[in-house]
Amino acid sequence: MHNLLRRQLERHITDPLAHPELISFLRDVDQAYRQFEMDRKLLERSLEISTQELNERNAIIHRSEEQLRLLISRAPVGMAITDLEGNIVEVNQSFCDLLGYTPEELVHKTYEEIIDPEDFERNRIFRTRLLSADPGFTQFEKRYIHKNGNILHTILHISLVRNADGSPWRFIGQVIDISDKKRMITLLAEEKELLELIASGAALEPMLTAIAGSVEKQLQGAHCTVMLHDSEKKRLIGGVAPGLPPSFLETLRDLGGIPVQKESCTCGRAVAAGLPVETRDILEDPLWAPYLPLARQFDFRSCWSIPVFSSTGDVCAALAIYKKQVQPLSQADRNLVERICHVVGLAIDQARATEQLRISEERYQLATRGSHDGIWDWNIKKGTLYVSGRWQEMLGLREGIRCPEDWLSRIHPSDRERFQQAVREHLAGHSEFLEVDSRILHSHGKYIWVQTRGLAIRGSDQVALRMAGSMTDITNRKHFESQLQHQALHDSLTGLPNRTLFLERLQANIARSSRRKDYLFAILFLDLDRFKIINDSLGHLVGDEILKQAAHRIHAALRPMDLVARIGGDEFAILIEDLEDPHQTAQISERILKTLGQSFFLDDNEIHVGASLGIALSQGYQTPEEMLRDADVAMYRAKNQGRGRFATFDQSMGEEVRSLHSLENIIRLALREGKFQLHLQPIVDAATGQIINCEALLRMQEAENYNISTLDIIRVAEDTGLIIPLGIWALREACKMALMLEEAGQRIPISVNVSARQLQQKDHFDLIQNTVREFGIVPEQICLELTESLLMDLDESALEALGNLRRMGFEISLDDFGTGYSSLSYLQRFPLDKIKIDRSFISGLPDNGRSQVLVRTILDLARNFDLQAVAEGVETIEQLEFLKELGCDALQGYLIQKPAPLDDIRRMMQGKLQEKEALSLPVTEERGQ
Repeated sequence: MHNLLRRQLERHITDPLAHPELISFLRDVDQAYRQFEMDRKLLERSLEISTQELNERNAIIHRSEEQLRLLISRAPVGMAITDLEGNIVEVNQSFCDLLGYTPEELVHKTYEEIIDPEDFERNRIFRTRLLSADPGFTQFEKRYIHKNGNILHTILHISLVRNADGSPWRFIGQVIDISDKKRMITLLAEEKELLELIASGAALEPMLTAIAGSVEKQLQGAHCTVMLHDSEKKRLIGGVAPGLPPSFLETLRDLGGIPVQKESCTCGRAVAAGLPVETRDILEDPLWAPYLPLARQFDFRSCWSIPVFSSTGDVCAALAIYKKQVQPLSQADRNLVERICHVVGLAIDQARATEQLRISEERYQLATRGSHDGIWDWNIKKGTLYVSGRWQEMLGLREGIRCPEDWLSRIHPSDRERFQQAVREHLAGHSEFLEVDSRILHSHGKYIWVQTRGLAIRGSDQVALRMAGSMTDITNRKHFESQLQHQALHDSLTGLPNRTLFLERLQANIARSSRRKDYLFAILFLDLDRFKIINDSLGHLVGDEILKQAAHRIHAALRPMDLVARIGGDEFAILIEDLEDPHQTAQISERILKTLGQSFFLDDNEIHVGASLGIALSQGYQTPEEMLRDADVAMYRAKNQGRGRFATFDQSMGEEVRSLHSLENIIRLALREGKFQLHLQPIVDAATGQIINCEALLRMQEAENYNISTLDIIRVAEDTGLIIPLGIWALREACKMALMLEEAGQRIPISVNVSARQLQQKDHFDLIQNTVREFGIVPEQICLELTESLLMDLDESALEALGNLRRMGFEISLDDFGTGYSSLSYLQRFPLDKIKIDRSFISGLPDNGRSQVLVRTILDLARNFDLQAVAEGVETIEQLEFLKELGCDALQGYLIQKPAPLDDIRRMMQGKLQEKEALSLPVTEERGQ
């Protein structure tokens, strides 16, 4: 086309110089054509490249998908992919191995078929939470059921995978087996109890029975025995077998026990070799031939035995595990038993030490009441000292000590004065015999613990002429006592001192301050904020780790001389000694709160905790408990001021505590004398004006005489635990009123407020059901009102019980909605029938724009969640009309009716209310706060 145009123009131009504009036009055409050709070729090349890139990207995506499948299949932990309903789509081999199924078996199962039924609801809650909120991942503890029926404890990391358009597509879960960790936690707790039993000096047989019983509890289906080693007879004789009939040990005793030799059965070989021995099939082991009748009697097929060593290194017993299957003991089970063996050795050592002490005391009586170990004889008149060869050996000496001064010089400086005082008292006749523990220098340069006993020989004038006795090496016993003492005075989780040790140190500082008027010290009482929420939502393992990290941070923020102790739960106490200035406590408190206010990171989770702290300065305290109490009061003042703060105890707080104590006595007296009563405040249907509910409100006769309010009564009752009997009384009164209304022809539900302390009682839900049944009314006649802050503190079992009450017919109402920790998750998670809009929002209507927006939003939420909305605190016609226009379901307030006794409400329902046109006028014109 371009060339044709050019030739036509050239044909008509005879003189190019006469038509310069045409020549210029042709040049422009040429240039435009060349540019067009270049652009066309570039476009064709670009299309070729785009197609190639698209093919390459598709190939990369395909390879990525294959790599993802390969990674999942080879992952060392269990992984599973499910659809949004929980049906398993794909699993890896690790997940199959964990549960004992083949991939084909698992793909045809839902999660509900392989998890513990007790976890159904929690699994549903977390799945719903993932679908409704970001981020699209979470983790929680979950119990699976193995193909063999065993329960597996796991940590499940689960993520939501979305489509390109953002819609949910699949769940992918990573399952980590923590059964061994769970079992170890249980083992540690039982081990602590066993150590306490040993420390109490219990007899050997009960101690061994408790230990063997603990092993059987951990190894379900197995029997544990502990046989004692008689080194002289070289036999295993006696012992315990708590899970077996007495005939088992009796038969072994009749057989003369088990010989300790390599050609013996499992236990005998283990002791002879000093190593664990396993018999996988007893029926095929020829060395079990003498004991086959016994094995068949109790259906034993396999046995695993481990020797138990004493502190001196000799084998003192054999622990055996018997099973009814030909099944080897797992490595985890072996590790558990080996750990327990250490406790068995301690128990036997303790029994031996007790027995040795008894024998030693008998010998002391027989041998002029002197000890059988190192013998010494002090000639007081001559000033000479004789010591036996054994006495010298204990100290590694080649030559004997010749005088008491040489002996005294070897005693530890910290024990020397106490040792001398004990000798002086015995020589003066103030003690029956000498008995004192002390550290004495060994020739290798270290101190050993010895117990020195002696008895003075006196002349006719009762003056001591000489004294003889013994010296016993008690180093091992002291070391064992030190271990027990440390466990008794320290927290097992954090390693910090416990309440007992803290109070001892605090008492010492109080005594010091009474001697030195210029000595100043303080204690800080610290409580972690929001810890219960973290513990309940993320699990106790996470909670324990938070406590350990918090303990470390607190300790790092203190001076070297200060002491931090875990008092209990998430409470810590800190002793600040030798203060130069009271203001130092504020600086230390700020450091502690700052370090605890920083994020905690656990398993890729960022957790915020924070703390509240109370300070008590040393100001004439007589007991540690008083000072700790005042620091606790200051801590609660700080927490009430907004958390993350500290407060110092002052006189006003003391007055407040005394005032609360006085109010507590008033409440107790009112309960005892029946001075409490319930008033009813009607709740009416916004559309019809008919009464649909009555809220029961607590009143106390003569309350105005004491100048106290109902809110003060409830607060003190909560703090002191009086809310429990008060709540029971209120529930019974409400049921009685509901019955009386029904008998008068008015079946009106009555709302009863329920407190956190009440719901923490495990039997409270049963109490509600039994009380309603006792009065012969139906659950629909009682509505339970709870606050948002209360719901936050409910654990899973309490939530389940609350749901059961709702299914029985009880109404559940969320009171004061919007003033606490309002969240859509409450409306979705908790079993609710209605929400009550707090009066603080209603008071601003209809003029306050923010109040309008908030109330509209709450009403929309209620409608979307199919909940009834009740407006509290309605006091003006304008508020009533505005709420009615917004479509509020029900109204409550002084404009409708102030709280009144049952008789007044009953008369009003029978008369005045029936004469009013539905909400065109208030039922009563009385108003209040």
